[in-house]
Amino acid sequence: MRGAVVRGPWCALVVLIMGLVAPPAASSWCGIWEAHAAQPQKVWPPGRYYGCGGYIEVPGTHVDDEPMMLIYGGRNDAHELPAGGMFWPSLNTTYVYRFEYDEWQRWDEFPGQGTSQFYGLACASTVQAIWFYGGMLRGSENANASNAVVKYCWPGWPDYDGDFWPIDSTGPNRFYHTSVIKNKVIYTFGGSEGLSSQTAESMCLNTFLSFDGNNGGAGWVDITPTNGPAGRSKHSAVLVGDDTMVLFGGVCEPESTLFGDTWLYSISSNSWMCVSNCNNNNAGGAAAKSSPSPRFAAAMAVTSSEHVVLYGGIDSSGTVLSDTWVLDMSSEIPVWSELTNSGTTNPPALFGAAMARNNETDTVFVFSGCQSMDPNDSTLCTSSDPSLFSLSLVPC
Repeated sequence: MRGAVVRGPWCALVVLIMGLVAPPAASSWCGIWEAHAAQPQKVWPPGRYYGCGGYIEVPGTHVDDEPMMLIYGGRNDAHELPAGGMFWPSLNTTYVYRFEYDEWQRWDEFPGQGTSQFYGLACASTVQAIWFYGGMLRGSENANASNAVVKYCWPGWPDYDGDFWPIDSTGPNRFYHTSVIKNKVIYTFGGSEGLSSQTAESMCLNTFLSFDGNNGGAGWVDITPTNGPAGRSKHSAVLVGDDTMVLFGGVCEPESTLFGDTWLYSISSNSWMCVSNCNNNNAGGAAAKSSPSPRFAAAMAVTSSEHVVLYGGIDSSGTVLSDTWVLDMSSEIPVWSELTNSGTTNPPALFGAAMARNNETDTVFVFSGCQSMDPNDSTLCTSSDPSLFSLSLVPC
């Protein structure tokens, strides 16, 4: 009996079939990590975590459009906390990394930027634009998350209607959630409402929302399917192909329940399917070798060859992790395998890092993040050199 085909709609019968067949053998992946060091007299972004990173292409002045990685927002705890110590300094600067030139540029001169300082926001890229939703606003007196949808688009693209252009502010408040986008429709799962209510119901949501960004927006719709993932925040998610959202891990606070399950969501059928560690019992030992251990705040991106890369995060003991995992989406049932690093460089243990791919080279880039959970660590979330790494995948 053949296993279930996961690329596309599925139903309850598929889940039953999966329970009857042995899981496929894990494929092996190797990779080469490369460090990109800061260059003297050149721009280098300040360190941050819980910011956003996405892939964009800037309209070319000659023939080709230029691929770049854009980062925005995030926290930097290396700065002194405000009086009372409750609200963390957030960043409102935008930087782009130009893959071709191996250099950063600061883009913070655009109208509408300078007042919104968010961390824990979600962003989703359509190549020509990046859409931002939610996040915790620095200095919010009631500590509620934002509900704003903002689109960033470069002049010259058909979608251009302003650099940072507010789209909507009627949706629910969210931060530490995830979003993907297809045909300008944003799909958002989980997250927290804010810090003003420290209950499990508000801190780890399991709602699934959609927002249609076409023609100025058509409002928010609750499309939460049945039998989906448990409520959580600080999880990781990416869109693979045109229909499949991959979701991994996360945490439910304040109980600090960690997740190590992997779910696939089909946009066309509005349905979830769990494909790995569905009982969330992968705490260690032999079982832990088949998929990443439970964690939150891990970086995730999908390569142009549709392999999902997961890096770092924080485990149940509070340890910051430095392992890399690859989810092979070409299998009938996607399979995780821990990456073997064939190079001589490896990023430090990180959580809350920004990750994006370069479509031109099938490479993923990891920027910044934090190396320590210790609030007394003076090096927490600094832009220590180097803090930009790239990973190229090769079969072992």
